[in-house]
Amino acid sequence: MLQDLKAQLDNGKKLPFPDGILINGRGSGGAYFNVEQGKTYRLRISNVGLQNSLNFRIQNHKLKLVEVEGTHTLQTTYSSLDVHVGQSYSVLVTADQPGQDYYIVVSSRFTTPVLTTTGVLRYSNSAGPVSGPPPGGPTIQIDWSLNQARSIRTNLTASGPRPNP
Repeated sequence: MLQDLKAQLDNGKKLPFPDGILINGRGSGGAYFNVEQGKTYRLRISNVGLQNSLNFRIQNHKLKLVEVEGTHTLQTTYSSLDVHVGQSYSVLVTADQPGQDYYIVVSSRFTTPVLTTTGVLRYSNSAGPVSGPPPGGPTIQIDWSLNQARSIRTNLTASGPRPNP
């Protein structure tokens, strides 16, 4: 497979459109993350694809961005994050919603067709399965993604030297 892709690129051809998107190595509906109400979890989101940007979101939950590529950030909260090719983000997600299951959605950005896959954030006290349609992604306009990227700031004081007591 890798040799086929290399040969395609060596011959000046474009890579084929992806077959799908995976969450934790699983296709749509196959990834489950169990959480306890009131606890906060760190999720590491990486786009290991070769050509498409992705948007990551969790139904009714906020994502507090704390790290990009190993660098601490000013902790900004987002409803979804665009993750471009080769990027890795760490976010904090607090299980602060009523006990049930919630969609985790990852979709391609700036592609036709849009690829989407879902996972499930499952509360330990879940009263039922995920319901309703998965949350939609951001606008298809590139400005939204650019403005989000511009809003990410490095935290220059995190992990810095501290005075001895």
